[in-house]
Amino acid sequence: MAVNKKKIAKNPWLLLLTIMLMSIAGTVCNAGFAAIFLLWTLFLQIAEKCGYEKKSPVVSFTLLMIVVCNITTGNSLPYQGGVLAYMAFYDPTLIATFNYAVFIFMSFSMLAVFILIMFLFAKFILRLDVSKLTLDEKIIQEYKNMEVTNLQKVGLGATTVFIILMLVPTFLPETWYLKKF
Repeated sequence: MAVNKKKIAKNPWLLLLTIMLMSIAGTVCNAGFAAIFLLWTLFLQIAEKCGYEKKSPVVSFTLLMIVVCNITTGNSLPYQGGVLAYMAFYDPTLIATFNYAVFIFMSFSMLAVFILIMFLFAKFILRLDVSKLTLDEKIIQEYKNMEVTNLQKVGLGATTVFIILMLVPTFLPETWYLKKF
């Protein structure tokens, strides 16, 4: 788990960024709302251990960003519903020439810029006090002791294969049989 790394555990903004990246990774793995609920639970536990109330601005900001990163990522991948909705706005003659690789790159670039802007907004405009959002050695050790089961490893492997099979045709030349298939 990413939160057991000392550098991340001791830097509040890096911890928040890691949680946002975990939300993005969960969506890429096609977890959708499950990733949101899992990360909400994880962050609420961390926030409680760090002394934040559930209604604090830091908690509200983080929970909102988890959802925004999840939904925005879902609208960036060709095997998610958001792209299909975008395609409905295109002229049917343009769909054959639609470049998913460029779409994915642009979508993730905009997401990165959005996260940066939101972090700057939170730090300098909202002036969120994230100073307490550091994990002590006891919490770090608790997360380190969590073990990944064989079933979870197989699930991650299957999800990785699924993602590769869904994205590879996007980048292949039109003349290849696999792309046509």
